[in-house]
Amino acid sequence: MNKIPLFRFMAAIILATNFSGCSQDESLEPVAPAGDSNSVDITLTVGSELPSSRALPPGEDTLLDGTSQVDKVRIVTFIRKAGSAAPFVYDANNDKTVSCAPENGVRTARSKLTKIMGNEYRVIAIGYYSGRGEGNMFSLNAAPGTTFDNFQATLREQTITDYNEIKQNTEKYWNGKWLYTPELFYGYCHTGDANPVISFEGSDQLTGILYRGMALVTIKITGIQQGTWSFDWFALMSETTYTQTSLKDYENFKTPYTLVAANQDNAYKNNKWTLLDKQTVTNQTVTLSAYVLPTTTRLLIRMKSRLTAISSWQKDDYQIYITNVSSAEGATGIISPTAQNNTFYFRRNSQYNITGTYTALSNSSHKLN
Repeated sequence: MNKIPLFRFMAAIILATNFSGCSQDESLEPVAPAGDSNSVDITLTVGSELPSSRALPPGEDTLLDGTSQVDKVRIVTFIRKAGSAAPFVYDANNDKTVSCAPENGVRTARSKLTKIMGNEYRVIAIGYYSGRGEGNMFSLNAAPGTTFDNFQATLREQTITDYNEIKQNTEKYWNGKWLYTPELFYGYCHTGDANPVISFEGSDQLTGILYRGMALVTIKITGIQQGTWSFDWFALMSETTYTQTSLKDYENFKTPYTLVAANQDNAYKNNKWTLLDKQTVTNQTVTLSAYVLPTTTRLLIRMKSRLTAISSWQKDDYQIYITNVSSAEGATGIISPTAQNNTFYFRRNSQYNITGTYTALSNSSHKLN
């Protein structure tokens, strides 16, 4: 495993994976009675766990490895008249959320698609882990009139009740927003020929593989001294944080869009840094982590601390730096030239483990004033 010094902070990368509306019109109505229909089985697997046939995610040239906790899959279908040049439009009758569980060592979700004669379909699947509430961390614009070309996911900002606890006395950096994010997996259904357009004819089972679309960033800070100083919490913030991605194709995860919305509160309106995680200090090590849509960004650590002999607490901000860029160039996932001494490029389907000491982190040259 490559190690990348970060002002004595070291970043190691572990590859992980396998992982405008248009009104609905008469042309989308079934051209045959409702009785002229058939149902076909859908089987979806999580790509990170396929034992002998681990397929590469589209657009990847490295075999990635890893596990997931996907336990729910949202299956969203789009419909149009067969042979039509009209856009595929959301089909409410084939919108389902199903369970995903291990089967022979592979996480698998099963469902059915009901097809009506005279129509053709596109079927998209989004996997997530309900155990950490991920179903409430994002939304899909799956609604009557939504076209396949405009299908997208939006990460939801979380409600923060302790603004005053987190912000500086004179706020300079934090935008007052918290984005607690899901680990989204993406796939589409086909009949085995990889053709995403599904016709009415035929009864072949539909299959698909879900691949991870997010990056995981983990910051581990060690050597937090509890003698002269006392520490309450550490927080992780990102300067460039996206909230939306198109769901037409897995490639869309490479180019997310829409930054976290500007805060209307005067204390935050000019600030860019978004809160990703906050953890209470219980010993000499603290770990902060977050899933993010792929981004090029700087990272900030905010900490609340005080001299043990003094009752008043203070909050300080420090950036994370790469001091040896040549080392970063040789590591998969931190890519030159976008990786510089204080800039990271986080790619989909990859995990970034950044570890370092409190002493290195709190270097005065890394402090934001």
